[in-house]
Amino acid sequence: MAGDNDTPTARKVHDDFEENMREVVKHFVDTEGEHERWDIDQVESKLRLESASRGPPARATFRLYITPKMANFHNSIHGGCTATVIDILSSMLVIGASQPGMFQVGGVSRNLNVTYLRPMRVGSEVRVICELVQMGKRLALVKTEIRSVDNDELCALGDHQKANTDSKPFGKI
Repeated sequence: MAGDNDTPTARKVHDDFEENMREVVKHFVDTEGEHERWDIDQVESKLRLESASRGPPARATFRLYITPKMANFHNSIHGGCTATVIDILSSMLVIGASQPGMFQVGGVSRNLNVTYLRPMRVGSEVRVICELVQMGKRLALVKTEIRSVDNDELCALGDHQKANTDSKPFGKI
């Protein structure tokens, strides 16, 4: 779509943001085995960044497969795992959109609300669309949709509020 975002400067800003998001994802994947933590198996799920845009609003789209390790007894993704996917991927967007002193380390979750609409079966591929609704000095809000790649059906919605934990700059302004 042509328009305000089709100038050479706008394309460069877009390319820089997408490259920054790719670096955030790469760092997350490269450090996976270094620490014991609750996260997504990036190798088995084939987690990847599909696209990213600075916006406004800033937006990142990821794709991944639902794996057996994510499953409940009904052979679909466990609700807690869905919340983890939303938490981790929306936090990546916050880090990608960060500025000095604002969410450079991702912050901490203040509130995470998930609405489950349809099951996501093991082996199915999903698209996770994260959109930064608001980012201030102290708080950020990301809305997330999880959709089936096969039929674009909406499977889950998430609202993730983050609190900034970056160190305060020295001195007064």
